[in-house]
Amino acid sequence: MKRLLFLLLLLPAIVKGQIPVLTSSSNYLAGDTTIFLIDDSFSVGSSGVGIVWDFGRDFVGPPSYQESYSACSASVYCDSFPGTTVYRSKQGDTALLFYNESPSVLSVDGEYDTTLIIYSNYKDVLRYPFTYNTTYVDTFSATYTKGGLSYDRYGAITVTGDAYGMLVSTFFDTFSNAIRVHRVENYFDSSAGLGIVYSYFVESYSWYIPGYREEFAKKISKSINGLYVPSIYIANTQRRFATSVLGVNNPTIRAELYPNPATTQLTISASSAINELTITNLLGQTIYSHQYNATKAELDVSEMPTGVYFVKVNPSAGSGQVLVKKFIKE
Repeated sequence: MKRLLFLLLLLPAIVKGQIPVLTSSSNYLAGDTTIFLIDDSFSVGSSGVGIVWDFGRDFVGPPSYQESYSACSASVYCDSFPGTTVYRSKQGDTALLFYNESPSVLSVDGEYDTTLIIYSNYKDVLRYPFTYNTTYVDTFSATYTKGGLSYDRYGAITVTGDAYGMLVSTFFDTFSNAIRVHRVENYFDSSAGLGIVYSYFVESYSWYIPGYREEFAKKISKSINGLYVPSIYIANTQRRFATSVLGVNNPTIRAELYPNPATTQLTISASSAINELTITNLLGQTIYSHQYNATKAELDVSEMPTGVYFVKVNPSAGSGQVLVKKFIKE
């Protein structure tokens, strides 16, 4: 967390080029999994352009539980949801969430948690195309029976692309085209004539990478009848991409950087010959670039300003299969 604050205060990034756009490639696929971490200390940072999110230290705790996405079948109530493409299940829990996916929208059309809830008006989680400053409000409603009582659910979700910038993952992959999606849900479950009303407020921040399926990371805060529920992190550990080649996330070379942090000298030791080595700062400016034909490079970094930098190791010219690693200059 201190490292994230350091980046935000000392070296704000300026993201250049075209603003990234989310499409239906962000939809879930059967076989996707995510890891949950319960933690209340994470700061989502500010909204706007050129934000740097450093998750290098935030998603390193032991997982609390796992969620999985599976193809729909009648054995898990999918016959009640004709439009469902995948459903989500939680490790050690009976709760299920059913998704309706199309090229134009990702919606929730129902859920199960000891009782079946069928949405007569779906809840739109994402409408495509979606980008920075995109915003919409969607209403949703459902009826269900629980404990012999009939309940009506009604509410609204506000979805806004409130920021974009650079994201550094737990595993030190770097993405310069991250979009953050801010969602606010207000909804009620009421039993007619009995005066029973449950009021829910759910706020979440999700980080997406175009071409990457589902959220890269997420923070959820929730209250029920004003009672706060601890925040939840979601860290996507499976790195499931909609396309087969996305540069830094399909590296054909492995490398170690040491010492890290570095003060005077930085050594890069690679699993195969380095073709090109490039170092950039958080502004995207190239401060070092050199051609190599060796598995090890030793660099004098004594004159570099204190801060965070990214080393791009390219094993073969023009392949695009590069590896990006972060190092700190002290």
